[in-house]
Amino acid sequence: MKRAVLIAGILAAASTGSFAQTSTYIAAGFGTAKVSSDIATYSQTSGGLTFTQSADTNGTAFGLLLGRNFNSQWSLEGGYLNIRSLSATTSLVATNAVVGGNTYNGSINARQDISGYALTLAPRFTHRIGSVDLFAKAGLAHVKVENEVILTGSGTVNGSAVAASGRQTFSDRSTVPMVGIGAQFLATTNVGIRGDYTYISKVGDRATTGESSIKVLMISGVYQF
Repeated sequence: MKRAVLIAGILAAASTGSFAQTSTYIAAGFGTAKVSSDIATYSQTSGGLTFTQSADTNGTAFGLLLGRNFNSQWSLEGGYLNIRSLSATTSLVATNAVVGGNTYNGSINARQDISGYALTLAPRFTHRIGSVDLFAKAGLAHVKVENEVILTGSGTVNGSAVAASGRQTFSDRSTVPMVGIGAQFLATTNVGIRGDYTYISKVGDRATTGESSIKVLMISGVYQF
């Protein structure tokens, strides 16, 4: 009799959610990326030479996520993050500039198209308030940064026309810390929406791709099964 009562109590507790159920979830989302980079916007003039650099540090981000809930508080998430539309433009303009006995007129322009992706793995802690799950996570991100430099230029040297063009790609891979916070709401047992903020520290190489930290704000759809 006591055993039957105990079994009935366990089944009742499980049906009311006292025992957390494990589950798997996937998410896909779109958002914005902000890069804090050592590529700055500035201009400098010396004699007949003017050097100008401008940087667009706002880009777009797309992400995919696979997670596993072990209980109502702890999960493990693995994700893919793709960042695009970051760029920088550098120009050198010569106006009757005398260098090494030669007189230069014209300009050289270099455009940098910067992109990257990250593979992330992070434990996640969740705290529920009403029907909303607030969460925080910390882990590692394996990041590849690619910087494609396109060079164009034209002008004159001592009155003779000259032109230049070229293209070169630099890349860097590194594994760095990442942290994130966010909130999730399930409209049904399986379908919901989440918003999260992710910070990835010190990616890229200062000498080639430029060194940056990445901040991503994203809205995602969630399916839990």
